[in-house]
Amino acid sequence: MRFLRTHLRSVGVASACVLFSVVAWTGCGGEADSERDGPLSIVAGDGELTLRPSAKPRFRSFGYGLCTKGEGQGVVSTIRKVRYSASVEPLQFIPAIRRVGRSEVVMKSKTEVAPPFELFQSAYGRPKAGWTEFGAEPGAAANRGHYILDLEGYKVRRSCKNTGDPAKGILDFIYSVEAGAKGAKIEEVMVDYTAGGRDYTAELKWAVTICGSALNKADRVACAKS
Repeated sequence: MRFLRTHLRSVGVASACVLFSVVAWTGCGGEADSERDGPLSIVAGDGELTLRPSAKPRFRSFGYGLCTKGEGQGVVSTIRKVRYSASVEPLQFIPAIRRVGRSEVVMKSKTEVAPPFELFQSAYGRPKAGWTEFGAEPGAAANRGHYILDLEGYKVRRSCKNTGDPAKGILDFIYSVEAGAKGAKIEEVMVDYTAGGRDYTAELKWAVTICGSALNKADRVACAKS
């Protein structure tokens, strides 16, 4: 897997942002749960990510922690549908879930997960059904986990109380975007789900801009500065 190297610029919450290079993240607002009023939580901040263009169509993937809130072990969130809004449509949009079971987690120490897959953040490529990594053979590295592409009916049981303890398993919501010379802009991703007999929508408000010719003037200016 080739990881996207990213530059995170903080807005008010410096402790939540780490600096890298090559592409630019803007508007990092710190960690926040994105559920509107139900128990399903996509752990992310609000903001925008700007990526350099690619002349040939290319997949880029982004991951966020996924868990369900509530007391006890009985809270289950069942996914119905994943939707997105886009001002510039991608060639493809593919949602997935990455799961590393408790018995599969490889620890470097009692408190640290073995690298490099302790948390999925961003990478070139996309998940493929039945493979443990974006094109690698199963078992080639620790903590790659399993990727689920058929999300309708998937039951999220992982408690948000365990998100700080990867030894109890890892669960990520991932989406992959394919774009070429025209670029793409995903404004928001919504996960419709059911919990306790009620319907909810969890909202992920990270905007992703892949630079290209179809973007509006303001986004093209931002791309030129990235």
